[in-house]
Amino acid sequence: MLTSSILKALHVTLDYFLVINIGGMVILFVLAVIILVKLANMKKKYKQFMTGANGYNLEQIVLDQGEEITGIKKNVNDHDDYITTISSHFSEVYSKIHVMKYDAFKEVGGNMSFVLVLLNIQNSGIIINSIRSTDGNYIYLKEVEKGECSTALCKEEIIALKEAMAKSV
Repeated sequence: MLTSSILKALHVTLDYFLVINIGGMVILFVLAVIILVKLANMKKKYKQFMTGANGYNLEQIVLDQGEEITGIKKNVNDHDDYITTISSHFSEVYSKIHVMKYDAFKEVGGNMSFVLVLLNIQNSGIIINSIRSTDGNYIYLKEVEKGECSTALCKEEIIALKEAMAKSV
């Protein structure tokens, strides 16, 4: 027989050959059982992963997150538009304001006169000077363009204008 001639050439007896084959099959069987147990554990973990605690699966979570991200992107775009609008209007708003009270005349005390400076971010705006005297109250309005005034300014107006321009927005 062919098998016996191969066994003779390898110097192995039939009993020894059978023991080796049976031992190999037992080892393969044990390895197959271990692999099946690990596969069962992996299937169980996969099922738990794909189905959340409340039966909420991973696919639904991903879809929900995608919708939420889309909503957030829309909100960010809306806020960007809103910020752009506010920024364009902010340049026109009086954001630098300074009030300085002073005595215009020595005989009228109590700091009843004042200078009010209202400037926007480009240092353009108005100066209101209210001078209180014994005769009455006189109000003067002067326009300021980029920190400069075409009308002569008194020292109180100059000080108040510098103070207002020094303020940061």
